[in-house]
Amino acid sequence: FPVTIASYCEKEGHNLIATFLDNGISGKGAQNATPSEIEDIANREAIHAMFIFLKKRKDINGVVVHRMDRWSRDEFVSEFLFRKLRQLDKVLVEANSGRIYESDKSSMIERRFKDFISHIECMTITERLKDGRAMNSGKGFFSGGKPPYGYKTERVKIDGKMRSKYVIDEEAMQVILSIGKMREKGIGYIEIADILNREA
Repeated sequence: FPVTIASYCEKEGHNLIATFLDNGISGKGAQNATPSEIEDIANREAIHAMFIFLKKRKDINGVVVHRMDRWSRDEFVSEFLFRKLRQLDKVLVEANSGRIYESDKSSMIERRFKDFISHIECMTITERLKDGRAMNSGKGFFSGGKPPYGYKTERVKIDGKMRSKYVIDEEAMQVILSIGKMREKGIGYIEIADILNREA
């Protein structure tokens, strides 16, 4: 992306002053977030550093992004960042299309449309990943995160590829069976927790 932005700036005769990279950090969604939470989400490290830089450099006219969805995939965060940029009297430029976004109606409509498309794409990706994880879990494969208590993962070779697969954790399973027996005797959860803590 920096190469694309640098090429665009060179082609259009713009002076590229500084580059800020998120290094793969996702523009987290803010669908149900409060205004203060949206600000926290938007203040990714590189974005935060960029705005500090822009406040000091009043001679800079705008910010160039590779594509609008690199700015953010969430329409709330995208709008928050854009308004913050415009408060500094800077424009947003999309290198991929060469579009310059200011505060006019045309810019607003196009930005909102692209934000909407990015949001739909993000939802689609999330759904596909969720379906993929569910399918893997159904086959007993590890899908990331922390394994459920009573299981652990081990590497196995399947179809010539190394995969992580759930296997029973015998030690943890004994604890689970012990909890089940205590519950059958009518022992409450708090007392069970105390017993297990004493035995640990």
